[in-house]
Amino acid sequence: FQDVDFGDTYYEIEWIMVLGQKKSGQSYVRQLVLDNLFVDPLDTAENDHHQSPFAAERRKKVLGNHQISRDEPLSLGHISETLKKKTLVLFVTKDPLAWLVSILERPHHSQRYKKDKATMRSLLRERSKFSHHALSLKHTDFLFEQIKYEDILREPALFIRRISHKYNFHPRRGSELLIPHHHTGDFIHDDEHIQFYGQARRARYRRLGHFDRRDYYLNHEYLDDLDDTLIKYIHHNLINPKLESSLGYKHH
Repeated sequence: FQDVDFGDTYYEIEWIMVLGQKKSGQSYVRQLVLDNLFVDPLDTAENDHHQSPFAAERRKKVLGNHQISRDEPLSLGHISETLKKKTLVLFVTKDPLAWLVSILERPHHSQRYKKDKATMRSLLRERSKFSHHALSLKHTDFLFEQIKYEDILREPALFIRRISHKYNFHPRRGSELLIPHHHTGDFIHDDEHIQFYGQARRARYRRLGHFDRRDYYLNHEYLDDLDDTLIKYIHHNLINPKLESSLGYKHH
């Protein structure tokens, strides 16, 4: 978001869509935005507390039964041009190594992956494909920003100020900022008995004592979860340098 162009254009945004792969940090960014700014999410479910009944009814009128997923860019391809012009898409990315560790060591509850080179190659190909589809939205009528998860963790208040200033969003709490907690409830990869997020959080505290995502990612603690030889292999053989450079990540 440090590269956001602050021109004099006046935007009338009615919807926001936070887009990103699972374990990219998109859920954190979505919560941060919706907790602090008056804007309605284009993707939602009936139990989403971020959307008012009025907004839910309005969304139903413009989308009908069309299903939108924040981890599937192609789901945005069939909505009307009018709706696109009123929607801001925030594409959230995470450092490729950090994302790999997240998805391997702290997977989404419906996913389990082997920690081997073939799996990592497949996952990074998925990342490339997802990013290609997401970045293609820049060339449509959507308003579009690509933001790095690490930037948001580092300076959440600055991000909210800048995005609200550029797109004329009003704050929900005046000058106060509600920041999502940094203690996650992710699942633990090697415990098959864990079925719920609360269980996962308690198990992690018992095993590690403490997990703070801000320290983990900004201090590069995630590198401790990969062997040095494997890190070098990923850098030289698996990471797409052209793609990662376009996303703002430098790897050598």
